Amino acid sequence: PTRTRPPPAAPSAAAPRGRALRPRRGANAACSAATNATGPTDIDGHAGYEYPSESEHLANARLRTGVTSTGGRRRRGGGRGGDADDDRAANAVDLVADREGLRRRFDDDVYLCVDGLPSPANMPSELQTIGCYSELLPGTVDVATFNSFARPKAAILCASFLRELLCVTSCSKTARVSSVELAVEDALDAVATMSFESMAQRVAAFTDECYVRLTPAFLAMVPGRVSIEVDSRHADDAVQTVEKVVALHQRLKETHVPMDRVLFRIFANWEGIEAVQCLEEMGIRCHLTPVHSLAQAVAAHAANASAMSVFAHPSNGGTELARRVCCFLRQQHSATKVIAQGLRSREDVLALSGCDYLIVPPHVMREMNDHPTAVDEEGLKRLHDGQRPVRIDEEMVDAEQFTDAEMRPAESKGELAGAMSDVGRGLLSTYLEFHRTNSAALECDVEVLLTQRMEAVQF
Repeated sequence: PTRTRPPPAAPSAAAPRGRALRPRRGANAACSAATNATGPTDIDGHAGYEYPSESEHLANARLRTGVTSTGGRRRRGGGRGGDADDDRAANAVDLVADREGLRRRFDDDVYLCVDGLPSPANMPSELQTIGCYSELLPGTVDVATFNSFARPKAAILCASFLRELLCVTSCSKTARVSSVELAVEDALDAVATMSFESMAQRVAAFTDECYVRLTPAFLAMVPGRVSIEVDSRHADDAVQTVEKVVALHQRLKETHVPMDRVLFRIFANWEGIEAVQCLEEMGIRCHLTPVHSLAQAVAAHAANASAMSVFAHPSNGGTELARRVCCFLRQQHSATKVIAQGLRSREDVLALSGCDYLIVPPHVMREMNDHPTAVDEEGLKRLHDGQRPVRIDEEMVDAEQFTDAEMRPAESKGELAGAMSDVGRGLLSTYLEFHRTNSAALECDVEVLLTQRMEAVQF
């Protein structure tokens, strides 16, 4: 159709502000709305336009596919197969469009339009619904086979991940086709031919070489950011941490990767927070982990960290800590992003809907992907158990209360430790010990592989 929308009529005195009366509703009006993208769904357009109702949006979907409500084909030149549905739904909830073009209901929920009338078969899954409010990241990923619903949007390069890659590299007998495996192979070959004073230096150089080669590969695979773990054995020395990050940052810049998508993952103790403050002032983006207390989150915000990982551990309050951290940062209008980790169930994911990033175990993703989201008579999305997802929105943020003591950042190592609970300090210590053990194990694995590779090169 080439029909265009007439100019907006002046608002009637009896009509509510921002709304205008239109002469008719129905398939013809819906057809006009479908063919004029800058019509009533443009919030930057004329205020006198009336927003299309839900029935008209559904009629638009039928008109686009040529399918009427009775299952017949629309004839050329129009057809009024959808008028009955539109008339019955004349008083349906109105839809508006935001600047991103997403149709939203009156309660500001994103309404996912489908081609045809909504039904359990074509309604979005719970995973898609929660994905409207938070970025969902799978807890573990097989880089060779990305799942359709678990495709990652960001990546973390750490010692445990390198150990898995080394295992695949050393055990696989097939031709190397993965860019990730090729990067590890190239790093082994490059370091094996270099000269170092000790094996420890050679191992450290291999780790850096892997990160430099893997970062471009993962930036090409994910649309978001890549976090690079800094050796946890430097966690108690802020100066060494800064020097290590600056050197690695310089090497990555030489490869011409977009540095605004690269984060450096630093341990969230007092020395790490000091290092992050220095690095962020230099324009190097950092990711603090793990956050087990509100005191750490407040200190990370004061240090202008680009991101922080908040762990929902049962002993530190579970999802409640991550929810409060999100509310605090949004009250402060902070640019720091919150990554919620340690989620164990579907209920944990629903409780933190609206958090910036949620790292979800694959089995939970599969469970949520298998359940459709229903829309009830009031137009509200409800999950398969009949409940609406509780998300972190402006109302929840404004209602959250913090004391002056909670909002004041620690000014010393002792003050930070005192503001944390015994549980928080214990979890922080356990996390550091775990990563130091992984780093030591990685060093042993790399030493064996490099010895074998150097012997092969000499032969």
